[in-house]
Amino acid sequence: MEHIRPATISDVSRIAEMIITNYRINFYPFFKNDPFYFGELNVLDMAKEYKEGSENLKNCFVYDDGAVKGVIRISGTEIEKLFIEPTFQSQGIGAKLLNFAIENHNADRLWVLEYNKRGIEFYKKHGFSLTGEKMIEDEWVPLLKMELAKEKSRVNKDIDLSKITACGECCDGCKKKADGICKGCIEADGYVPEWEESGRCKVHECTRKQGVQFCGLCEKFPCDDITKIVHWNSDIIKNQTILRDKFKEQQGK
Repeated sequence: MEHIRPATISDVSRIAEMIITNYRINFYPFFKNDPFYFGELNVLDMAKEYKEGSENLKNCFVYDDGAVKGVIRISGTEIEKLFIEPTFQSQGIGAKLLNFAIENHNADRLWVLEYNKRGIEFYKKHGFSLTGEKMIEDEWVPLLKMELAKEKSRVNKDIDLSKITACGECCDGCKKKADGICKGCIEADGYVPEWEESGRCKVHECTRKQGVQFCGLCEKFPCDDITKIVHWNSDIIKNQTILRDKFKEQQGK
């Protein structure tokens, strides 16, 4: 998707700035916790949470049209964070990042601050609904769970399953592919930059040995290996099951 790319170590300061700024503008008015919002919560400490090689950084994507104006963090199919620099809000950037998460990572759930009425309405506008579940984070922050309606989910659209990689992703829209750094998992037959040390993506290699396109179509699915290899996606079994069912639906089986 245009202007959206994986975050890099050079983006960490901007990511931290956007998170801190949004926390102070949007959340401080509800809690009035000066020691936390203007002491404990600071850019330097936040940046440390996104150090090179960290899961937080690996799971982040930024909106960059010459300046980094927004960030989204996705873990499995959960949207963990979505923040836009206040100066650039109401310009459709949040919607683009959200749609990117849905279209490219099958994102279908998130937790939102109970007092954040504007955020709740934003997510409702894009197909999410409150589930009725609630939790208290850090003993004082009330969060509400929202999930994407099934008919809005990527895997329930008429997607081209021929573009789904072994681990259930889709390389379309990836900046590395667009910039010619990577051909794409399918096109490169698993020999992609992320797997340079071992030579080839182990998930891709396994599916090709089994004669299937992605894990969900394998006779041995779900196996113990898939969760060990695809350690970055805690919902890999769920995602692959949905893709398998969609494949059968498209095949009329």
